[in-house]
Amino acid sequence: MVKSMKLKLLNKVKKLFLYQFKIPKTIFSKYKVRVYFLCYIDDYIVCYGNKKAYKVFSLDENIIIKNQFQYLFSNIILKRMLMIITFLIISLIFFSSSYFIREIKFKDNYLYDQRVYNFVYNKLNKKLWFYTLDIDITDLNNNLRATFPNYSYIGLTKDNSTLIIDLELINIKKENDKVLETPCDIVSKNDAVIVGIDCKKGRVLVNLNQYVKKGEVLVTGMLNDKIFVESDAVICGKYVEYKKIVVKKEQETYGLTGNLSKKINFKVGNNYLLKFEEKYKDQQLVITKVVSLFKIFEIVNVNYYEESKINISYNYEDALTYAISLIYYDLELYRVSPLEKIIKINLLTSIEKEEEFVFNFTVKQVKNIGYKSDYSSF
Repeated sequence: MVKSMKLKLLNKVKKLFLYQFKIPKTIFSKYKVRVYFLCYIDDYIVCYGNKKAYKVFSLDENIIIKNQFQYLFSNIILKRMLMIITFLIISLIFFSSSYFIREIKFKDNYLYDQRVYNFVYNKLNKKLWFYTLDIDITDLNNNLRATFPNYSYIGLTKDNSTLIIDLELINIKKENDKVLETPCDIVSKNDAVIVGIDCKKGRVLVNLNQYVKKGEVLVTGMLNDKIFVESDAVICGKYVEYKKIVVKKEQETYGLTGNLSKKINFKVGNNYLLKFEEKYKDQQLVITKVVSLFKIFEIVNVNYYEESKINISYNYEDALTYAISLIYYDLELYRVSPLEKIIKINLLTSIEKEEEFVFNFTVKQVKNIGYKSDYSSF
């Protein structure tokens, strides 16, 4: 049964490459031509032949000749052209979905960074209406990590035709060791306009929108003639700062590669229920609390970050992006208030030397301008 079905299918395919002849029975016997697949239909004999047979039968007007391939094209393919084109387009989209890039998105939308988006976008190659990522994704992760040090983690993953950027902000752990209180003032580090005051201890001497000069006392610990305390306050000021940043063209660093593995663990008391794994040869573990029940039972996220030696070569554009990222890194590293931000960065000059780039910027920013200054005597 199976062989019979295969034979019928094979015969149908063969017929596509032959001519069909419809010959009256009365004249069929006079032709000595080799033909195939004979059958009788009414007063005609229907058969199939090659080009040699076509040359003979085409001279007789009583013989009806049909070009099978033309018949297939005009009566089947053309009539179903829209369906065929739709099928081809759907097939193209399906098979190319893992190759072409249609979208770049951030894993956490609230961490959207236009500079990071532009960096990844500029690494794509445009081919007609499509984008492809020709660079190895591991190398791109290394470039991202080296170019944007203002994030504690930055990584890129590919999900079919989507590139997903995963960012984590720097989390500075501050020591809370108890020290003896020393009476002091909070003094301004810069000429600035006050935009935020958060005083926990001391007496504030300035107001919002007030212009202050470098060295001016902002908060005093002298509450009266007899009481002196250690001032504790965050005073945010808006000012413009000049910055010079030098970027080596070739750099070798040891840090996070951008590869990340995430696991969940459980903690009872001071003990973890699951063993920590060795995901990478060199790795850094970051544990963050998800759920805590009376400090007895905790569910935690364990992030395994791969660490490795990274060799980076900077061209002008990447070096400039890296230099700007260092300005943001400085902001995040010493951030003490949500008011702190970069307002505008202007590139004044850029100089390319044999082994380095030198960039000079002016940075308009809001930062904590206060520092503690001990009293000289009481």
